[in-house]
Amino acid sequence: MTIKQAVFEFTSKILTSEYKKLIKDIINEIEDDNIQTKEGNNLPKSKLGKIIRNQSARNANIQFYGYLLAHQRKDEIEKELDCTVPSLTEKQVSTLQDIHNEILYLNYKCIENLPRQLKHHYAINPYFEYNGHVLKNKYSPFIFDHEEIQKLKNTFSQHKGFKLIEKIDNSDFNELNKINTERLVGGIIAFEKSIIKAGVKRSPKDLEDTFKKQLKLSAKTPVLYMIALLCIKESLKNINQLIYQSFIHNKLLSIDKNNIINYSSSSHYIGEGFIVETQLLPVSNPAQIVIFIEPHRNDTVFCRLEKNIYSFSKEIGQVSKLYLRKLDDDLNPFYNLVKETLQVV
Repeated sequence: MTIKQAVFEFTSKILTSEYKKLIKDIINEIEDDNIQTKEGNNLPKSKLGKIIRNQSARNANIQFYGYLLAHQRKDEIEKELDCTVPSLTEKQVSTLQDIHNEILYLNYKCIENLPRQLKHHYAINPYFEYNGHVLKNKYSPFIFDHEEIQKLKNTFSQHKGFKLIEKIDNSDFNELNKINTERLVGGIIAFEKSIIKAGVKRSPKDLEDTFKKQLKLSAKTPVLYMIALLCIKESLKNINQLIYQSFIHNKLLSIDKNNIINYSSSSHYIGEGFIVETQLLPVSNPAQIVIFIEPHRNDTVFCRLEKNIYSFSKEIGQVSKLYLRKLDDDLNPFYNLVKETLQVV
């Protein structure tokens, strides 16, 4: 079973979970169709504050924790933007914290596949940079099934990022452990930002040249290590997003010949991307996972949305230009980077 198959089996259980309605209702309460209350530029400060808070939560792309983070930043948002941000209720906060802890626990179990001798387990936690990675000791999940978590953890051990780490000699672990975790996270984030900035259809030339050069050197271990951690972290992000979408929606959005106007694709050193023009679709923020069915090849692939640009056509009305990055069986959007690295080490 691939990681992708294991994750979809895991999320299929959410669709019938007794907690799905509870959590979806909480999100609906928080959102409360606030955009529809807009009347020109004369929004009451409380309405404006609610819109800003929720947009901030969604744009962070950290699932349920985005709402908790926006709630924590309430005073800061009010001061910066001259608005009144309504507080979340105790029930809303506790429910969001519960489901975030469940996802966090699952992440911790998957990260346990990293060799124990290495100290950078926090570096691949998707919530570390937002200070949302702290889980109380001896936490016991009650929303997700223990056996299902263990099954997904075992399957996640197949991730090709761990295969890269297997290429590192154990004698090098002590040197790697000298790297400060915050500094390592900063490097991983810089790699990711460079890749995203280059767009879905090409790799950043400077980063590609750096990787190729460093991986030919005898002192290639730190770069090899960072590539591995980056790709593992990206897969965890996508697992978290699929869990989030399973609570909020009943199925993934499908982009196919029925709604595609035009598209182009490109495979490169990092992975593969698509730019798709479609009739207006209910896509939301970057990080959303969608199904893309290529019209001419009839191949079904899973993609992560990275950008969505709206325009208007007199002939067909509003058009969405979607920038999609393909995910492999590890749910890794940078899978060619791993493949290329495995070939040279």
